[in-house]
Amino acid sequence: MADRIIKPDSGNDVVVQNNAGTRKIEVTNSGDVEVTGDFKATTVKATNLKANDGTASLEIADSTGDIGFSTNTNLKIKLPSAGGIYESDGSTQVLTESGGSVTIQNATFDGIIGSNATLSGGYLSGSKFDVTFYEAGSASATAEVWYKVPTECQLVDFTISGYHSTSHTAIAAVYTSASAGTETTNVWYREQAYTSGWQTWVTANGTTNNLPVNLGGSGEHTFVGVRTTSANAHTYWTLVTTTLTFQVD
Repeated sequence: MADRIIKPDSGNDVVVQNNAGTRKIEVTNSGDVEVTGDFKATTVKATNLKANDGTASLEIADSTGDIGFSTNTNLKIKLPSAGGIYESDGSTQVLTESGGSVTIQNATFDGIIGSNATLSGGYLSGSKFDVTFYEAGSASATAEVWYKVPTECQLVDFTISGYHSTSHTAIAAVYTSASAGTETTNVWYREQAYTSGWQTWVTANGTTNNLPVNLGGSGEHTFVGVRTTSANAHTYWTLVTTTLTFQVD
């Protein structure tokens, strides 16, 4: 089918407008297409969207759909006051703003946190930290060494190593409590008969193993205690090192 061409006299623009002249499409003599009023379309295809004054643009790459801002190195993306960036399901928040405060959620961070960053409680959610005791709980058969957790976290893993000097039953236990010195809950326990020599026990070796365990939150214990001892109330452990691994909530 042959095209039908509408064009003006030389030097003039082509204007298509409504009866009142408040909405119009104008093809200027210079070659620009200008729309006065709202532009409505189901699909708009473009490779370069420019600001009205032409100083900034947004490029959409063919094939990949990648969005670039090559002509404006100072461009800012502004979040709506109660909106943000969500996952593909449309409901899982990633980067949102509320009351002037921006929150990052449901994201995994893999990089360097700057020295000026302030973390809630001084700890980064999901991060892990180790606490190591030397000669842990080996002073007597009924003594533990205690550690108070500094934030809401989980005790997720640990290692106990030391030298058991005689062939008696070797025992190690981990407790949690609301106060140091009170064996409220036994979360890990192992005993091994006729044991002598260097021993290294890890989380999976426990006869009783209730890890991970929540700590530091409302109604939760805040202390972790470690005891190493032997049968018949004799303490034969020496050079004991215990490393507790915590994960921040």
